[in-house]
Amino acid sequence: MPAAQELYTHHDTSTAYHDRHPGSWERRIHQVMPSFNQRGIQKRVEWEKVFDVFRGKLTGTMFDRHAAIFDRLEKIHKDGIPLKDLGHVATVLDLVREKILEGGTVIIPNLCKYLVICRDPFIDEKDDRSVAELQEDLHRYANALSDLVRTEDIDVIQHVAEAVFHLCGGPKLAHLQAEHRIVTTQLREGKMEALEMENPALSLERADAELLAIMQKTSIIKNFTRILEVVQGDFTRLTILRVLRRMSASPFACQQMVQEGTLDKLGHLMEEADDDAVISIVIETLWNCLEREEQSKASSILSSEDSLSRLRSIFHRLSVNSHRQIERQLRNELLIVCISIGVHEPESLRLFAGTGFLEEFWIVYTQADFGVGSADGRHVFAAADLEEYEFKQLGLVFIKVLCRHEANLGMFLERGLLRFMFMYLDFDSPESAVNKWNLRQIKGLQVQIINFLEKLAPTISRNFTHGDGTAHLLAFLKSAIPKDRGIDQDGCNLTSEVVGLVPAILRLLFNISELGAEEKGVLGGDGYFDVLLELLCDKSQPSDVWRITLLVCSSLCQETKNNKETFEAGGGVEAAIPFLKYHSANPNEENLVQLAAVECVWGAVCGSSNSEEKFFAQGGVFALLDLLERGPMLIKRHALGCILDLAENSKALPHLMEWRTNKNEHQGIGHLLIELWTEEERKLGVYRDQQGTVSTTHLHEPLHGTDTRRRILTSNMTDENSPAIGELSENLRAKVYSMFCKLGFEQYQDILPLNYRIKLTLIAKYLDFKIGEVWDEISAELEYEGIRPVTPDLECVSTAKEVTVDKANVVLQQQLELIKIQREHDRAEELEFYEHFRQRESMKKRTVDGSESRQRARRA
Repeated sequence: MPAAQELYTHHDTSTAYHDRHPGSWERRIHQVMPSFNQRGIQKRVEWEKVFDVFRGKLTGTMFDRHAAIFDRLEKIHKDGIPLKDLGHVATVLDLVREKILEGGTVIIPNLCKYLVICRDPFIDEKDDRSVAELQEDLHRYANALSDLVRTEDIDVIQHVAEAVFHLCGGPKLAHLQAEHRIVTTQLREGKMEALEMENPALSLERADAELLAIMQKTSIIKNFTRILEVVQGDFTRLTILRVLRRMSASPFACQQMVQEGTLDKLGHLMEEADDDAVISIVIETLWNCLEREEQSKASSILSSEDSLSRLRSIFHRLSVNSHRQIERQLRNELLIVCISIGVHEPESLRLFAGTGFLEEFWIVYTQADFGVGSADGRHVFAAADLEEYEFKQLGLVFIKVLCRHEANLGMFLERGLLRFMFMYLDFDSPESAVNKWNLRQIKGLQVQIINFLEKLAPTISRNFTHGDGTAHLLAFLKSAIPKDRGIDQDGCNLTSEVVGLVPAILRLLFNISELGAEEKGVLGGDGYFDVLLELLCDKSQPSDVWRITLLVCSSLCQETKNNKETFEAGGGVEAAIPFLKYHSANPNEENLVQLAAVECVWGAVCGSSNSEEKFFAQGGVFALLDLLERGPMLIKRHALGCILDLAENSKALPHLMEWRTNKNEHQGIGHLLIELWTEEERKLGVYRDQQGTVSTTHLHEPLHGTDTRRRILTSNMTDENSPAIGELSENLRAKVYSMFCKLGFEQYQDILPLNYRIKLTLIAKYLDFKIGEVWDEISAELEYEGIRPVTPDLECVSTAKEVTVDKANVVLQQQLELIKIQREHDRAEELEFYEHFRQRESMKKRTVDGSESRQRARRA
């Protein structure tokens, strides 16, 4: 086929487009299948006479004449079939199929010669047909061509398959040895199921996709699926499979395959096949169907007990013959299909064990590690090449998927899953199956294993912590710290090659610690704090390591007194404080580290008197208040909560009162807290009068704003969460109120400016107003449910509402009184200034008058 076939361009196939651009469809067809051998004049075919020969009462059984017609058509169309004749050719192919089924096998040789022409490009002769008519002709032609396989003649089937393959956009058939693909895996951190197969058949040009869109609605899938059982020849079967693989690039065609039972037949075919190319094409076709919209139905079909048994048999055969590279590649590709089945069809997880697939896979997977032979006593070849390494990676993904089923996890644990993992979590392992990999490869497997353990931690915590799991992990962490930033033995700097080993271990520790107090105690007793604090003091570590280490320290110390003492004795307080002042050119990185540092102080320092004293002495309170002043809202919320807990210690109060803001050395924590309150009110759209006082029109809801009202209106009365209570954790107002309760309200009445004192008056009544909001919600909920309380309760609810309004009035009067006092004070100062000015002017005048009197006296 000419190379220009691949130079397709995309065109809009809508009717409106082609109505505006006459001939565009014909030009596109010319691009799809051009011919470089077109003749100036094509001989015309009198199609009606041809049809009459096939349909005539006398000529309908003259099969030799029918054969002669195809001999003549072959000569006329030797340079290609004109586009304008496609509909007529489709009719002839339908007619000849009927004649062959009636016994006209003599037609087959000439038909096969003509089918060879059907592989060639079409001839584009301009005509007046619309786009819809051309599409219809192509559709009819493809149907007629594929329907010829019903003759069940091997030669016809072979030629039809090749013609259809070209019609679907496939290239000319290459040698069988060029059929195989290489599996490429993308095992991203935390996304072990992100696997992709490099598939040239799916790399379609846009014009290819348009042509395939027409072919997908034909009977190609239906006909080729039915004929698979009839065909025996390897070459013919391979050609049919190529067509099915090509069609599987279409989601609609995949849906047809599911409906027609193609997937089940492909499974049978793959089990019986001796040709690697057949297995390769079938695997790719199955993969395509599993990744389309019909993935759930495809997975359901492939997850049947019979189907999984066949896949097990194929996996065993490929594993036994894994001394050949192509067999190892096919084994890996088959494993990808199995992973996809397990992901999309949870019911298959049980059947993988029931069919013996799990047992077969585990033996093959760990034979080199445990020295166990295969089920039939034969040893599986295990080389240290790319395919074998990919098998290790894919195997871990497969195990992770299978372990979603509790019974499978138990089977893996019984067969030594943890032992296998710990074997690889050792840079100096004496096992030849482990040390045959280079440092980059072994680290890649280790990251996968650690991420896998992170997912398993909640399920296997007892197996892990009551054995030597935590001790082994500690030893591995110690050895991983230099390896994760060092240079391997081959001289390749792996810092950018394989990253995240230490962070992955730390995340695993965090997950184990979060399981409960028992796990925290085990980790703390094993000596993890020594390594964690060493990481915090190591300035060469990346910020990600510091951040996770701080979180692990916090988690280990929460509600665990012994761990807090260990943290303090090891210098944890001194190590954590600098991270409260951490600076970076990357604002996001800076905020994450600072937030983790606050969390560490909150979890590891608060509640321990010795740690708190060290924290106060090292200036930790000042560092927290600096964060509270300049940090983003998330850090402010966290920092203020931490400061509140520290303020339970009376020794913290002097430090809190001593601190001054960075922007004004005359302002302290009281100014900062009121600014935080004001900022929260601005975000909530709280109703306030011009001078910042409680709004006279909203005395019944003095804390509400536009955002609060919107949430109340959109909330469902049946929700268990109360908007009034939920607000306590969502903004800083409750924390600001609690902080002032510890600092005291009265001492700020004389040192704050008027606008701050107006806010402080409201803050002092925050709890009362919040209780009023809860009563309002109770009343609204009763009304929503149609419940009328008994009279005493109704009076109680009504009284609660009145109390809120009364207290709001009291606050308003206090605020107005403050404004009045301030105005009187300002007026008094103004009058005092005027009096001082008047006295100065009067004195000046007396001085001038006296001077003039003395001068007059001297002159006199």
